[in-house]
Amino acid sequence: MLSVGEEGWKVLLVDKTSMRIISTCCRMYDVMEKGITVVENVNIERQPLSKLEAIYFLSPSEESVNALINDFDPEKKKKLMYQAVHLFFTTRVPDSLFLKIKRAKVHARIRTFKELNIDFLVPESQVYHFNAKDSLGGLFARGADTDDEIHRMAKKLVSVCCTLGDFPLIRYARTPVASALAAAVSDAFEDLTEAEKEQLNKKIDDRTTLLILDRTIDPVAPVLHEFTYQAMIYDLIDIKKGCTYSYTYNNGNKDVKKEVLLDEYDFLWPKLRHMHIADCINKVIDDFNAFLKTNKAVKLNNAKRTGVTSLKEMASAMKELPQFQEMFAKYSLHIRLAGECMDNYKGKELEKIAMVEQDIATGTGADGRVVKHSALTAELTDLLRDRSISSEDKMRLLIAYIAAEDSKPTDKEELLDSAGLSSSELKAVENVSLLGVSLEKGSRDRVQEAKQKRKGRNTDEEVPYAVSRYVPVIKRLLQDLFEDQLPTSEFPYFGEEPRGGGGAGRKKATSLKSGTRKRTASSKKGKERNSEDMGAKVVVFVAGGVTFSEVRSAYELTESAEREVIIGSSCLLTPHRFLTSLGGLSGGQRRRDSSSSSD
Repeated sequence: MLSVGEEGWKVLLVDKTSMRIISTCCRMYDVMEKGITVVENVNIERQPLSKLEAIYFLSPSEESVNALINDFDPEKKKKLMYQAVHLFFTTRVPDSLFLKIKRAKVHARIRTFKELNIDFLVPESQVYHFNAKDSLGGLFARGADTDDEIHRMAKKLVSVCCTLGDFPLIRYARTPVASALAAAVSDAFEDLTEAEKEQLNKKIDDRTTLLILDRTIDPVAPVLHEFTYQAMIYDLIDIKKGCTYSYTYNNGNKDVKKEVLLDEYDFLWPKLRHMHIADCINKVIDDFNAFLKTNKAVKLNNAKRTGVTSLKEMASAMKELPQFQEMFAKYSLHIRLAGECMDNYKGKELEKIAMVEQDIATGTGADGRVVKHSALTAELTDLLRDRSISSEDKMRLLIAYIAAEDSKPTDKEELLDSAGLSSSELKAVENVSLLGVSLEKGSRDRVQEAKQKRKGRNTDEEVPYAVSRYVPVIKRLLQDLFEDQLPTSEFPYFGEEPRGGGGAGRKKATSLKSGTRKRTASSKKGKERNSEDMGAKVVVFVAGGVTFSEVRSAYELTESAEREVIIGSSCLLTPHRFLTSLGGLSGGQRRRDSSSSSD
């Protein structure tokens, strides 16, 4: 974007969409450092600042373009709003809106006009999404016209690749949605201007692979309870606006409301987010004790106490050290979040639920033995009849069972009756059939097959917690891709195919968020390794939503396989959002008696 620091102060005008893009990339402090004196919403009334130039960073919508034009319409504004206009759009402007700007008075004030390929959000360095929360319905609802949804996704996906500077090899799952999206992405690349194409990397030896999947590839992962820190927070705690956690604390005699962001600017968050909750709590305590030990200026009132052993002790110790208030605010945040997660874990008896979920999803018990169908059904029935278990947890159990178990229809009917769900909840459960789960009954078998193939290999895939045994199908697919074992019969290339070894050349890794070189810490070697020697990058897209367990898998594979994995989707998918989306799909009505029917 325009460098403004050397040219005097400027005003930044944004709309709702562009503001979200900026918010995921940087803090307001970073914007101000570039010479921005004020940031304002283009769609609200503002005071004129006629001596300053203005940067308009907008989405190419009718509303935002009209607001721009109105700012320089003498019939609507008595005074000149800004001295000059530097105009940037998040993506390509439709011809109709371009002509509208050209014919308006504002065109005489425009000094810069650029269309940028950044029509997506980047909440983390290896994660992107399109904030399309209703995409599941647009893609999988019965009778839905998917063409518009797929066309929109294709344009945004090409924007992601352009931002990364990549012209990728396209590979896709042989499903209706993924196949159509692969074709649309290929067409969208062809629609780029010659100048845009010239900027993309087309070298054969380090071509990025774009792997296009959809939610049908693993309908089980979105409903399982995850006990890694980030996934648990987004499942069990109310997080607003993507990453904002709000809470109230008592400051003397007054309750104070506070909002904090869960993002990579928090020095603890990247360390903790993918840890199991038990390990996460231990890590917070260990880091705190390490700080106490290494900082000689820190002294606790209790001379004998050289450290803490619990979150409660840690909270008490921090009250004794007000001089480190800003730093300890981060520790305090994670003490609160981890404690709230554990309260939910115990209060909702999630261990009992999760053990059955894991048996369903993996087909084996915690001891590694195959679970008998009759025993599994009996355990599930007991949980579904338990009135202390919430309807949402029962829905998740049922969806996991329907998606993973190959059982008789009568068994499923009995289980649905046992749950005592409302008609709308039953509809959401049964709507999982619209994701083609009958085709994915083998998804669990695919995981087991992959395990057999890897028997005897040196892997880091064993999970030490019985409630976290399930490995997302996407992780297994990527492992096969890295080892050139992903079958082209099921996951073909669209158009150009790699030459000589699948294009797994060595490549420098970059952060999607900043475009800067990235360094990755190696858990195996216990030291930082330079990512310059990483294999060719893989960009994954999951149409219909990606789960936090799948996001975690991308980071784990970047670490262990020394191949950078950037993962994204139409939206980040929490269990609650998944259930809500299923409930909004058409069809799937349950046949209760001879007078009712289903579409």
